[in-house]
Amino acid sequence: MNIQVKSISHHNGKHKQAIHKGESQHMGGEILNAALLSFGLIFVGWALGALLLKIQGAEE
Repeated sequence: MNIQVKSISHHNGKHKQAIHKGESQHMGGEILNAALLSFGLIFVGWALGALLLKIQGAEE
């Protein structure tokens, strides 16, 4: 069961929470997206480092 909680503001300043379906699936997508982005940035950094070493003539 997917549940989403949103805060609804009323004119008196109090907040009421409304429950909607679909939020946990969205959070799973965000976590996967963050993991892929992190891995991608590490990989790009490694590739740039290897390229710079080759340009400088260092032997591996």
